[in-house]
Amino acid sequence: MDRPTRTLCVLFDFDGTLCDTEPAGVRHIDTVLRSYGVVLSRDELVSLVGHDDRTTIPPFLERAGVPQTIDDYLRDLEACPNAYFSDPIEPIEGVIDFITGLRERGIKCAVVSSSSTANVVMALNRMGMLRLFDAVVCSEMSGLLKPNPDPYLCALDLLGIEAKSCVAFEDSPSGVVAAQTAGIYTIGFTGGSIVQDLPTADEIVSCWREARV
Repeated sequence: MDRPTRTLCVLFDFDGTLCDTEPAGVRHIDTVLRSYGVVLSRDELVSLVGHDDRTTIPPFLERAGVPQTIDDYLRDLEACPNAYFSDPIEPIEGVIDFITGLRERGIKCAVVSSSSTANVVMALNRMGMLRLFDAVVCSEMSGLLKPNPDPYLCALDLLGIEAKSCVAFEDSPSGVVAAQTAGIYTIGFTGGSIVQDLPTADEIVSCWREARV
């Protein structure tokens, strides 16, 4: 996919892209599954990052032959300490300067996340970043989650901008697929604690100092 000739909007995933929340998420997933007697390898746990739990978790429960269902899992995961509300959190180094530079150029910025609105808005507010975004699209706002393009299509509709004028930053394979399926030039970000292979991304940056739009 070609870079936009003129970028009007930049769309950001949240977890692992703006804020390094994914290690806490992986710990919670591991804790809940181990309580059922389901033990996953590190690679298997990392493969769950950025995906819809309702799709990815049931095969592991079925493989282990445990009685717990996906509804049990989601309930128990919800009961884990909420990192977005209580853990020390901070923006990934350099991202605020990068976004501020975009806004000074008149480029709109938005968050597109599969996490809940309450979690993402709380985290952005705690980090003093909520004011930087023209829109925040989270799990409740689109019909399907990433890798489906619905979250990105919802953001484009809210902003009134065509995909060909946008760039997206994503740190997971499912996020890259979602953005590209929506027709958006997608840059893979590998600057978080959990680094995933992003072979289909249009380009890769390892830190925000390298990012160019």
